[in-house]
Amino acid sequence: MNGSWKYLFRPVILERGEDVYYSDGISHIQKTKDGWKAVAHGTYDYDVSVIMDGDTVEDMECTCPYAEGGNYCKHMAALLFALENDDFTENPAEENGESIEDILNSMNEEQLRSELADITKENRAYRDRISARYRKTPAGLDDVRRIGMILDSLAYDIGDRDGCIDWRSGFDYVEAFTECLTDNLEPMLDRGEYMTAFEVTKKAFAVLNHVEMDGSSGEHGMIASEIEGYWDRIVHMASEEERDKIHEWFTGMQRISDTLICSDSIDTILEHSFDDLKYLQSMLEKVKSELSNPEMNEWTLRRLLDKYTDLLVRMGRGTREYETWLNEHEDILPVKKIRLDEARRRGDTDAEITILEDLYSKISENRERYNLLTDLLKAYEKKKDTEHVKAALTLLATGGRGNTKEYVQRLRPMCTPEEWIPIRERIIENNPGIQIEIFHDEKLYDRLLKALAGCPVQTVEIYRKELQDLYPQELLEMYLLHLRRLSEQHASRPLYEEMQKYMYAAAEIPGGREPIKDLICEWLDRFATRRVMLEIMRKVLYEI
Repeated sequence: MNGSWKYLFRPVILERGEDVYYSDGISHIQKTKDGWKAVAHGTYDYDVSVIMDGDTVEDMECTCPYAEGGNYCKHMAALLFALENDDFTENPAEENGESIEDILNSMNEEQLRSELADITKENRAYRDRISARYRKTPAGLDDVRRIGMILDSLAYDIGDRDGCIDWRSGFDYVEAFTECLTDNLEPMLDRGEYMTAFEVTKKAFAVLNHVEMDGSSGEHGMIASEIEGYWDRIVHMASEEERDKIHEWFTGMQRISDTLICSDSIDTILEHSFDDLKYLQSMLEKVKSELSNPEMNEWTLRRLLDKYTDLLVRMGRGTREYETWLNEHEDILPVKKIRLDEARRRGDTDAEITILEDLYSKISENRERYNLLTDLLKAYEKKKDTEHVKAALTLLATGGRGNTKEYVQRLRPMCTPEEWIPIRERIIENNPGIQIEIFHDEKLYDRLLKALAGCPVQTVEIYRKELQDLYPQELLEMYLLHLRRLSEQHASRPLYEEMQKYMYAAAEIPGGREPIKDLICEWLDRFATRRVMLEIMRKVLYEI
C-alpha cells in the first residue's frame, strides 16, 4: 500500500486509528473476495472491512455507531495500518476452514451458557447490554440512574483528570455516548417503555449540556442529533397522555433554552415532532403573540413568519392567513423586504423598483442605503432606464462608499462637460482615496502635483514621466528628499539598491543629473566606510 488511504480520514481519526492499531485493538484479520475484514476491539467489538482494488481503497464499513453515520472511523484506519505494515497473521481458524461462526454453531447450550456467563462476569459492558436487551422486568428509575451514572462517568473515563474532553478525545466520547444510548434505549423502545426511555434521554441531554468539551469538530451536534432521533421516535410511539407530559417538559425547557449549549434541539422537536392539531394550534397562538411585539428585529420577524407559514400548512389551512397578516403590516420595513424577495422571485422588476425606492426613502443607515442603491442601479439597468441609471451612478460615485472608481468610470461618458465638472468636484471632495486617480484621469496636473507632495515616493514614481516635463524642479525636490531620508537609515544592500533605483529615476527628470552627481559626491566623502554603498554610488555616477 502507498499510504494514500490516509487522506480519507480526518487527522484526529487517523491518530485514534493508529492508537487502536498499536494497542493491539485489531485482530482476526482475514482476506475476503474483494478486500479484508477484521474485528476491532474497544468498548465493544466491531466488525470492520475494507474493499480494495489493488492498493486503492474503494469502500469501507464498520459496525460502530460513528461509522453508521457514513463516517470513516478509527477502526477502519486501524485495519489499514495493519495492512500497510503487513503486521498480522490471518486468522488460523479461517485458514483451517473453521470460522468463529462454525465454532459457535458446534457448541451445545451448556457450553454457550458457561462461556457467556464468564464473559459477563469479566466484562461489565457486555453484562449491562445483555441485561438491557433480555431482561423480563420493565426498566425503572434505578435503571435511569444507572445509565445516567455511566454517561456521567464517560467524561472521566475518556477525558482528562478533570473530566474535560479535548479535540483529541472528542470522537471517542461521541462513540461511547451513542453506544450507551443505543444499547439501553433500543430494548426499552422494543418493550414499549417509552416514558422510561424518555427519562434516559432527559438525563443524556443534561449531561451533554454540562460536560466540559472542546466541541470544535461538532461533537455536541453529533450527540444532540442522536438524542433528537430518539425524542422523535418516542413522541410518535407514546400514548396521547404520555405525549402530553413530554410536550409539557419540552415547553418548560424552551423557557430556559438560552442557558443550554444545545438549545436548538428543544426547538427542533417542538416544531417538527408534535404533529397533533392541539400542539400545532398552541404553537400557532404562541407565534401570533410574538408577532405582536413591535420591538422585534428583522431576523426575529422572518423566523417567526417562517414558523407561521409552516404551522398553517401543517394544519391544512393554507397560507391565506399569513398573506392577510403581511397585507395588514406592509408599513413594517421587514415586511417590505419580504415583499421585495417575492417580487424578485417572480421576476417583477417594476414591483422590485417600487419597493426599493420606498425602502431607500425610509432607511437612514448609510451602509444599508448604499446596498439598496446598488440594487436599484441593477434594477434600472434591467429596465434600460438610462435617466435613473445616471442618477443612481451619480449618488454612488459621489457618496464615498464601496467601489467608487468603477461608478466614476461608468458615469463620466454619460455626462456633458457642463454636468460633469460639478459632479467631479463632489467626487473629489467625498472620496479622498481616489483623488489622485481623478486628478490624473482628468489631467488636473497642478492639483495632482500638490496631492503627491504628501505621498511616498513610490506613488510619485507612478506619475513621474507625465509630470517631469511640467514640474521638473518640484519632482526633483521630492526625490532628493526621499534619497536623503534613505541615507539616514540602517545600512543594508536592499537599502542601497532602492537608493540606486530612485537616483536613476531622478536623473531622468530634466535638470536632475547634476543634483544627483553632487549628492553622490557628497556621500562618497560622508560615508567612506560603507563599502557596498560606495560601490553602487560609483556605478550610478559612471552611468549617468
